[in-house]
Amino acid sequence: MTFLSNKINRFILIVLFLGLFFSCTQTELNDISNKPLNDSISLIDTADYNYLKKKYTLNDTSYLNRFEQEVLSYEKLDTINYSRKSNIVFAGSSTMRFWNRRLEKDMQPLPVIGRGFGGSTLIDNIYYFDRLILPCKPVIEVFYCANDYLRTPSTIVELFRYYDYLFHSHFPNSTLYFVSINPSVARKDYNKNVENANKLIYEYTKNKSKTKFIGNYSAPLY
Repeated sequence: MTFLSNKINRFILIVLFLGLFFSCTQTELNDISNKPLNDSISLIDTADYNYLKKKYTLNDTSYLNRFEQEVLSYEKLDTINYSRKSNIVFAGSSTMRFWNRRLEKDMQPLPVIGRGFGGSTLIDNIYYFDRLILPCKPVIEVFYCANDYLRTPSTIVELFRYYDYLFHSHFPNSTLYFVSINPSVARKDYNKNVENANKLIYEYTKNKSKTKFIGNYSAPLY
């Protein structure tokens, strides 16, 4: 993914501040249905979690290990207590990884740390959760992951439900902010897929007090 321009960085920064301090909801998706939640996007419970864990636990993790060196570098930081200086974590895929270069400066005066890696997918973030997120003990996590566009919208929301349950099973009083997936010129054939996934995740989060949706879909394409 091409490094975000300063203009896009500033836009996302404003959106994140709104989300963190005003618990904004997604006002851009005006066509979201008001239908009751169906089983596919209902609030996850232990049975759901066990099903998802079994479904997405791979016997061969060699492909997931492609990010091992990045994860090891974060673990090295953790050994010198880098992560202890803040409980506000920015995690996810390459957008967050690229933002690491100036995240602390952009988010001043908030003390924050970055845990983006890859091009990672939701499964990658689930796989590395114990090693990347647990040591940080987040009070707030801002999560952006845009590399599941080839999956169906229902699968994307299912994986996010898995991640959400994983997060709150360890940090029940913490808040997870999901930043909506941006459209992309390079992936324009999949933008409708992304838009529908955003709608489903919004529906999933809208009645939850500790999982919030930050609408970012109308940001400039990249």
